[in-house]
Amino acid sequence: MTDTKKREKARQAPTYSLKGETGQYNLSPTGFRLWAKQYYECRQSFQCPDFSPVPYFLLCRAIELQFKAVHLEQKRQAEVKKAYGHDLITSYEDLPVDIKKKLSLSSKQLSLLEQANKIYSGKGFEELPLLELANKHRGKGFEYVNVGDALRGFSNFPDLKDLDELAKAIMTAPPFVQPGA
Repeated sequence: MTDTKKREKARQAPTYSLKGETGQYNLSPTGFRLWAKQYYECRQSFQCPDFSPVPYFLLCRAIELQFKAVHLEQKRQAEVKKAYGHDLITSYEDLPVDIKKKLSLSSKQLSLLEQANKIYSGKGFEELPLLELANKHRGKGFEYVNVGDALRGFSNFPDLKDLDELAKAIMTAPPFVQPGA
């Protein structure tokens, strides 16, 4: 078909126009849930024969984003960031009552979340009489090597199997699972 015939055919084609009203849709909760799922899936596929902080980080980030997705349904991203940072406990405690009730974490699970949070968020560094350096990477406990953690043989880290189970419980709990997910 020649260019002239293509142009003629295009002129004869019906045209459609849509009129839309302005509106707003908050994509943040959806995006955070998607990323939480991806961090969690990365953990499930991560294999390392030796000790690594990577699975701890992946699980804590998945939990953080799941909790924040709920907060983002009511608040703007800047508000959520300022209110919670990387603090898993504060974020959990501020979840709506009905969500916490459906999630129903046991006291053992809450204790585990607190243990992971001390490292992940940096809450608890002030309790450690170790190097000033420990505060340099506050809130990056599973991302940067911490001399204090290494000297303790990482004994302050939560049991990885238990953390895996906690993350799975949070990732699959009815208040967090979205239709089609």
